[in-house]
Amino acid sequence: MNDITKELQYITANPFKRKGKKELEKNRFIFSLSIDQNWFKTDVAKQIMEIAIDQNLLLDQGETIKANYDLNQIELTLDYKPDNEIIHKIKEINKSPQPQQPETNLLKNLKIPKKQKEKEIEKVIKEMKGFIDRETATLIVARKHGIKIDKEIEKTLRKTLTK
Repeated sequence: MNDITKELQYITANPFKRKGKKELEKNRFIFSLSIDQNWFKTDVAKQIMEIAIDQNLLLDQGETIKANYDLNQIELTLDYKPDNEIIHKIKEINKSPQPQQPETNLLKNLKIPKKQKEKEIEKVIKEMKGFIDRETATLIVARKHGIKIDKEIEKTLRKTLTK
């Protein structure tokens, strides 16, 4: 097992072990890494979760995730902090070309300057104190401007905002 995999296991084991659960909601997992542990910003915590899923360390159960390794093999220490060099390597794993940003699709027909769209998205993220990602903020801005969004996305957005 390489250093990156070991570090990912240790990082991803923390939320489960600290909560005493074998399965966690994805947003609870991200919240634990970013707020409870104060190790990462929420977008980085989400990226780490996605990489761990891609690396088959976590099993994606839809709304929840589970560790795909024996959590009992991981010993937590109170003074542990993720290794920045390894975190950088972990983030490099996921540097493949990203799909088009949702705001370019959702907000492209909105008759306001691109800078204003960006400001509105950033304002929503700031108002939500960083607890939502850029995509969710874009949905909020789109809805605010009367743009129709898919019913399933709307349901997810409502669920996110009520937590």
